[in-house]
Amino acid sequence: MGLNGSKKEEANESKGRAAEVPLRKGRIARRTFSANFVGAQRFLPDYFFVTETNSSLFVDEDGDTANEFYRESFEKHKRLTKLVRQVDNLMPKGRVKYPIPRLHPDVPLVLWEVHQER
Repeated sequence: MGLNGSKKEEANESKGRAAEVPLRKGRIARRTFSANFVGAQRFLPDYFFVTETNSSLFVDEDGDTANEFYRESFEKHKRLTKLVRQVDNLMPKGRVKYPIPRLHPDVPLVLWEVHQER
């Protein structure tokens, strides 16, 4: 942001893995683990993964989606407006698929992250 161009991308002259991921000033190159995870061979059985969940979103009659809907109610004598929660004519959105499968909370495994020193 600003006039000094601190957010502009720099040309990366190095070869290899770091050259594939565009870098910005002061950023460290990361591997795209999620992309490799979806296409890789599974190391856990499928019943350890959750692929969809119940959505907490509702859809109103206009097709708008939100967690809660409010409408304004006017009081003529006091010249006040109140927000009243709308609960009529709302339908739950239903089941939503995750873009990347997630671990079930009851998986009997211990997970840890290992960092390699450079």
